[in-house]
Amino acid sequence: VILKRYIGEIVPSICASGDDEQHGSSVLCDINSLQALSRRIHFGKFVAESKYQESLQMYRKLCSNGDAEGVNALLTNKAVEEQVIQRAKNKATAYAQEIKNDGAQEGSFKVDPVAISNIYRDFIIPLTKEVEVLYLFE
Repeated sequence: VILKRYIGEIVPSICASGDDEQHGSSVLCDINSLQALSRRIHFGKFVAESKYQESLQMYRKLCSNGDAEGVNALLTNKAVEEQVIQRAKNKATAYAQEIKNDGAQEGSFKVDPVAISNIYRDFIIPLTKEVEVLYLFE
């Protein structure tokens, strides 16, 4: 799932189309990115376990009833999700600037910060929550 969405959605949203003929470097960056995505998404298991321990009875009831939507709703904290999305955008804004010899170019980025926040909103957070739900049903 991660690889398919990485190739089909993430790469096209952050990379120009075409061949830059930097295949070795591209492969290494892809591997590092996929490992980081997998690690980030699967950390959700620890979050799910912590939330489960805080509301044991609620989660047990929802899980025993097979209510995946209810578990997802209980896991969801929209305010924290919005903070994560904004933090990703802020970091991308700071670290993805195009730097020339005369300094940073205002509004010039190697990767669009909005694209990074969209990746968190549309891919990382939903997939993390999916892993959390599946973990609690194990």
